[in-house]
Amino acid sequence: MTQTGCLRIALLVFLLIFARGIAYSQTTTISVATSDATSVTTSSAELHGLINPGGSAAAAWFEWGTTASLGARSDVQTFPDGTAAVTFVKSLRNLQPHTTYYFRAEAYRPSDGTVRLGDVKTFTTADAPAASSITVTTNDATVVASNSAVLSGTIAGASGPLGAWFEWGTTTSLGTRTDGQTFRDSRSLTLTQPLRNLQPGTTYYFRAVVYPAVAGVPNVLGDIKTFTTTRVPSTTPQTISEVEHGDIKSGYLIITPDAGSGAPTPTMTFGRVSQGSVQSQAGIVPTLMTTDASMFVEIIPSISRNVGVAFANPSASVNAVTLTLRDENGFVLGSPAIVSAPGRQQVSRFLNELFGSDIVGSGFRGSLRMQSATAFAAIGLRFSGPIFSTLPVAIIAPVPGVPSATLIAGTRPNAPQAGIVGGSNALILPQFVISGGWATEIALVNNSSSTIAGRLDLFDTAGNPMAVTMNGETRSTFTYSIPVGGTFVLAPRDSNGQSPL
Repeated sequence: MTQTGCLRIALLVFLLIFARGIAYSQTTTISVATSDATSVTTSSAELHGLINPGGSAAAAWFEWGTTASLGARSDVQTFPDGTAAVTFVKSLRNLQPHTTYYFRAEAYRPSDGTVRLGDVKTFTTADAPAASSITVTTNDATVVASNSAVLSGTIAGASGPLGAWFEWGTTTSLGTRTDGQTFRDSRSLTLTQPLRNLQPGTTYYFRAVVYPAVAGVPNVLGDIKTFTTTRVPSTTPQTISEVEHGDIKSGYLIITPDAGSGAPTPTMTFGRVSQGSVQSQAGIVPTLMTTDASMFVEIIPSISRNVGVAFANPSASVNAVTLTLRDENGFVLGSPAIVSAPGRQQVSRFLNELFGSDIVGSGFRGSLRMQSATAFAAIGLRFSGPIFSTLPVAIIAPVPGVPSATLIAGTRPNAPQAGIVGGSNALILPQFVISGGWATEIALVNNSSSTIAGRLDLFDTAGNPMAVTMNGETRSTFTYSIPVGGTFVLAPRDSNGQSPL
């Protein structure tokens, strides 16, 4: 071979090696590019990107948002060793109509920590479908009585099937919905709905609502209006089935003011009821929770007088309350008893259950001291056969507020209503009883300088939400809105709206 041939071969080998080096360096460099978005609708879009991992394992995703600073990130997609250039896609959902979104593709290679960013691109979602020309007007309520009213609304401009109903409640947040009514091809119509079992002397808020049944078209809302039921006329008491029949239901109640709202001043009245008439009743002003309290005690066996005490424990942990009995001279009698109240539960005991017959069997007069490391709520009840009275509890170490808990909505409306109960300005009523001849009435007075609102939640002795029929509604969560100087009363009521208490 000539010298010129050898030089040609050497040059060819050099060029092959150089070309391979260029190819190798190209395949080992990770790159990413942002492609245009596709399938853009009023609420969705598909993002596209192109990644070349350079032969090593890599990951890619999209950053996106309504400004150039992005802010949200899609799920990460991974690519194994040996992956060639490939397109990756991510679908976005629940976007806002007529909105510009920014996005870019990003990639990362773990083997060397390299990050690559694509260019920022944009897309704009489509406008929401026009709500045609549907309008809804909330008319004034009519036929307003002490426990009922008829709601009315007018729908205009409808062309095609639609649904309609009323939202209503005792606060501007409404919270209750009537059954829906459906209409077809009615350009102008009147919607009416009677409400029953309302509370006398109470202001109710309501509005008409239309559902156009067109994809992407929101509900059409009427203005919120009000009506106030009349006061209860004097009527002959009627038997209330939920009061006089069935097994006794007992537990406790928590009053939770709305955020920014003051707390009401509560009172409670308990009663024994027969044939619609109260046989005996007693009231009490609930106190703050406490870790130390006392109560006057007098037990007289000859007239069947006994004393009971109920403890409500709204905290999540077990609360052990130590009870110490002292005679009139201050001497401790017997050994202290311990009542254990599990978390969120209520426990009630008669003193002759807790202290032996040698202590209270022949009668006793003195005091009961109640102490615990964890705050509790307590109430005393005194019985003489079927006659009863309440006993006030003297608070020695007050503890404001009620431990908070989060409730999840039940299968029935407002049994319970989802939300947080308790808090720093919440109140607890440690005893509630209904059915089996018993009734309870709760009165809330607004002594503040502005309207107050909130919720009342009933719980049984095991701490479960307890649905009862009060003010004509069966639920475990009731709401209130009380004007300055006003009163809200929650009680079982007969068909005339009258409470037996």
